[in-house]
Amino acid sequence: MYTVRRLVNKMTINTEKDFKINVSKLARENSCDWRTAKKYIEGYDPKEKKQRPSKLDYFKEFITKKYSEGCTAKSIYLYLIKRGYNGKLYEGKYTILREFCRDIKIKEAKKAVVRYETLPGEQAQVDWKESFKLYTKYGEQLHINVFLYTLKYSRKKYLTLTLDRKQNTFFNSLINAFKSTNGVPDTILFDNMKTVVDRARSEFQKVVLNEKFRQLSLDIGFNPVICRAYRPKSKGSVETVAKLIDRLKVYNNEFETIDDLSDIIKEFNEDIKRKVNRESMIEYKGSKYSVPPHLIGQMVEIRVEGTQLFIYYNNLFIHSHQLSKQKFNYSKEHLIEILQNDAFRQHNTEDIERIAEENLEKLDKLYSLGEVK
Repeated sequence: MYTVRRLVNKMTINTEKDFKINVSKLARENSCDWRTAKKYIEGYDPKEKKQRPSKLDYFKEFITKKYSEGCTAKSIYLYLIKRGYNGKLYEGKYTILREFCRDIKIKEAKKAVVRYETLPGEQAQVDWKESFKLYTKYGEQLHINVFLYTLKYSRKKYLTLTLDRKQNTFFNSLINAFKSTNGVPDTILFDNMKTVVDRARSEFQKVVLNEKFRQLSLDIGFNPVICRAYRPKSKGSVETVAKLIDRLKVYNNEFETIDDLSDIIKEFNEDIKRKVNRESMIEYKGSKYSVPPHLIGQMVEIRVEGTQLFIYYNNLFIHSHQLSKQKFNYSKEHLIEILQNDAFRQHNTEDIERIAEENLEKLDKLYSLGEVK
């Protein structure tokens, strides 16, 4: 079969070359009637077909709102055929409504996400994951929730477990996070949790903050930003919570009370990622430890076992340090690499090694005298 676009294109090309158009030939080439070909040549402009109204149109705002709040397409459909919206019952098919909901999710997922680096103290993110079950050794079932607070610049995290999702519990967890990270950021990202919002943000409506939460943000001094449903989540946040849950699973049926799990949380808060700073060092409990310079700006994972600090990058072992109360802890090989990439890169290898050894000896003497704090 011919296409209108193909016919019009041929007609335009022939006209531009000042050829006399053979209507019969043009019709044969495009498998259409000669009268149709002539009609297009004489300037016929096909009108676009008008879209027929859908039985879904009246309900789209309501469906979008409810789907953005986490309701399923099936539950929305059952509600609308029984209760309706603004006095009107939905009479369309479930498949139409389901496809509309699927389009909402795809539309949100395909939006480009711009990755940007924040300044120190500028932004944090809060995730409060739904409960999972653990059993004590006495068979008592506990519903555990994971509260995760992450500083965007330093990637420092605060994790705690809660037995409920009440607003007071949430407020206490947030305040403890501020204390643990020694400050309050300018902006904090939240999802549409009930302890934070009274009405979730959707395509058609603005978010309405819970009044108690709004007052808390004003009293403490941070700006809450509510993320829309189905926006991409922080991959790091998801991985962190997943790792914690995996670590807790082995204690299922092995602990007596939730207090017994607190040590696990303390260890996990220590065994988390650190960002390598411009000095090619990471910080742990107030002390800094050297890392190879090629990892500057990267996130590395640390694990503490006994008196040793182990450093990993992309699950590969990088280096280990003896835990120390000294402010700066360099390995000789890292210090040599740092010097080679900095002011001493014009020196030969022997000179750089000598300078590195001299600097390490000076640091040891200063620490032994208590002059470096």
